[in-house]
Amino acid sequence: MNQTYNSPTHPGTAGHYAYIDCIRGYAVLLVITCHLTDAFPNLPYPVHRLTVIGWHGVQLFFIASAVTLLMSWHAEKNRKGKNDILAFFIRRFCRIAPAYYGAILLYLLGCMTFLNDWHPSMATGVPNPWQAVPGAWSISAEFSFYVIFPILATIVTSLRRAAIMFLVTLLAAVTLNELGRRVFDESYGSQTMVDFLYYWLPNQAPVFALGFIVFFLLNVFSEQRRWVNTARFRMSALAAALGLYVGVTYLHAPMIFSYATVQPPALLQASIGFVLLVLVASTSPSGYLVNRYIAAVGKVSFSAYLVHFAVIDAFSTAEWAAGFRDQRNYAAILAYGVGWIGVAAVTVGLSAISHHLVEKPGIAIGKKLIDMLRVNPAHPALT
Repeated sequence: MNQTYNSPTHPGTAGHYAYIDCIRGYAVLLVITCHLTDAFPNLPYPVHRLTVIGWHGVQLFFIASAVTLLMSWHAEKNRKGKNDILAFFIRRFCRIAPAYYGAILLYLLGCMTFLNDWHPSMATGVPNPWQAVPGAWSISAEFSFYVIFPILATIVTSLRRAAIMFLVTLLAAVTLNELGRRVFDESYGSQTMVDFLYYWLPNQAPVFALGFIVFFLLNVFSEQRRWVNTARFRMSALAAALGLYVGVTYLHAPMIFSYATVQPPALLQASIGFVLLVLVASTSPSGYLVNRYIAAVGKVSFSAYLVHFAVIDAFSTAEWAAGFRDQRNYAAILAYGVGWIGVAAVTVGLSAISHHLVEKPGIAIGKKLIDMLRVNPAHPALT
């Protein structure tokens, strides 16, 4: 297979972008890094603090999602002159639902309807939460974003409008978080409220808005290749991205957007770093940052997100690994590194199987359903 792992074509055209696969690959590896931390209780605290910020890999997923959805949306509009909204929802459902439903045999109503982050009793972080899939909050936020995406993509058609959208989502996040706190705080308690408000869509919406900004910046980059394709630009932007991301460890920023503090939440700082990472990756030639190995992980990243919880749980409860997990000091760091390699390898292997047996057939079903609707006179809007 001769696939080039380098700069993208124009974001408004159709095509596959290897660097986006790599971004997804990094995202799921960050999430694995975070969740594996609990299996090594004796990690030195500075290392523990650094590994747990991998949970912001979810925000990297959200940014990549917004960018790729806009790429597909504008490519379809350029090709056909209009967008097929029903087909969009069919594709999104068939892309997400088979693997999501397949992650467990029987789901609770909240997860089945992707509404598990819209009430504290169903949210992650609440004692005895009503959810069946670990990490399902991010899938709920993603699917909720799909619902409003066609409206946003129709309205937000320039970098200026994307910036306005970002500011609007910031204001909405602060306002709705405050409203949510007032409605639920008395029944669920302050800490539960902070956990819940972190996970729901309004608090994550500014991250998706950053994805819109990235999309339009990619258009700018495609017209300014003289300076954005230089090694100096890539190294400077990548250093800034890493600085912003790692800096989250030491700033003790709040979790949510709130009127109570002017300090932005940690997820926003990490996400701004991820914006720089995506921009650098989009201009990077094949090499350390963009390569076929990380891209391969990215291709199965959705299944990997669902599967890695089970792999880590199996590792965390295995008696044969108890002594390995209980190492201390530098030995704990080494054990964590070895464990990370093993967990990541097993996760990617199982995810490749899931991608082939579940995700691809689901996508194929979606395409067939769209084709059937297009030739059905009862659905003239799809012709």
